[in-house]
Amino acid sequence: MLRTQCKIMSKLFYLLLVVAVGVVFLLYQQHGKENRFNSLEIFGGDEDNQTDNQPDTQPDSQEKSEGILETELAAADRAILENLLSEVDREVFYPDMIHDSHKLFEELPRQGFLKEYSKNGCWKTGRGVRCIPGAYLAGYLKCGTSDLFDKLTWHPDVLKPKTGKEIYWWSSGRYKSDLNSYTDKVTPDNMTTSSVILDGTPATLNDILTEFSQYHKSLRYPTYTNADILHFVLPTAKVMAIVRNPIDRAWSSYFYFHDQAPVSAATFEVDVAELIGQFNTCLEKESLRYCCAHRADQTFRRRLCLKESIYICYLVDWKIRFQDNFFLVNFDEYKADQLGTILQLYDWLGVRTNLDFSGLEETFSIKANVGKYNTNNEVMTLKSREMLNDFFQPYNNMLAEYFQNDNFRSWNSQQRVTNQINLK
Repeated sequence: MLRTQCKIMSKLFYLLLVVAVGVVFLLYQQHGKENRFNSLEIFGGDEDNQTDNQPDTQPDSQEKSEGILETELAAADRAILENLLSEVDREVFYPDMIHDSHKLFEELPRQGFLKEYSKNGCWKTGRGVRCIPGAYLAGYLKCGTSDLFDKLTWHPDVLKPKTGKEIYWWSSGRYKSDLNSYTDKVTPDNMTTSSVILDGTPATLNDILTEFSQYHKSLRYPTYTNADILHFVLPTAKVMAIVRNPIDRAWSSYFYFHDQAPVSAATFEVDVAELIGQFNTCLEKESLRYCCAHRADQTFRRRLCLKESIYICYLVDWKIRFQDNFFLVNFDEYKADQLGTILQLYDWLGVRTNLDFSGLEETFSIKANVGKYNTNNEVMTLKSREMLNDFFQPYNNMLAEYFQNDNFRSWNSQQRVTNQINLK
């Protein structure tokens, strides 16, 4: 009898704890809500606040912020973007997040993180200091993350995780291993108080859906994302992403994920047409956020990274949660000015910028993880590129509008003639 009462009291206490934490964060959300959309004029934000909230994605973003966009966002696309942002703001439900990841929160140090390791989330254990990385190159796969990671970790204060670039813990690993296992893998032996650890897992941005569905089979899409979990645990974390022309990314990822399958430019064209049709059919009935989250129509066999290349679908969560601690890199701009981009990222990460960078510049001719999977040197058909261009154009425009960078819109007109053929 006593044991039964104790179990009931324990469950009741846990339930009350979940509700209490959920209420606290809902109040936090409401308090910060008035500042969330100020970076876009279309949401009617205060002009003074808009200047303060502009994303620093370009060295000269301040000078380019006025009149940067050459074309107004179409009314229909504007409505989709507004609805997406309102869903991101509305759908976070912290009790779900706490329930699903309660082991993670239970393992966090109750005394808080060590102040002297301010660039990461560190605490002392019986095995020495263990840390949650303070920086994340969270995406995107097949957009140059390996190259950018190698250049960033050239700096003596930007450290690779102990076991390598990609850990896959915040996405799927946290369901399979505990926090101690993660910190053992990421905390390097040469850790110092001035170091920042960089987790380079490129799936952190958007890989949550499979695991989430195990807990909430009846929900249409997640009520929280990896952005919410990481921000809950370490709100001072610095998160960056690099994005590439989504057409080129779809082509590259197709051969990457099918390296053992008989695929070609012809099968790519067929799969592109099928998946675009399925996605647009979804949009006729559902919101953009739902269609980006729904995976029933995209199996590994047909992996194109089609929906994952609608970058605006996933990036808004991270920008809204992390604000100035989120940095978006355009692959084309990085390629055009590698040193300038890397130096800007070093400054943003808070590491030393008064070093001799001649050794870093010598690495620019070395490209990490260049595509090796299109062994037959297939080239994309003109029809495939036209279909993808028409499909991605409105989402590129939304990305340009939200991040106030017209270079994302320039993807719409990029034509790689050498990568196009006509199949009869």
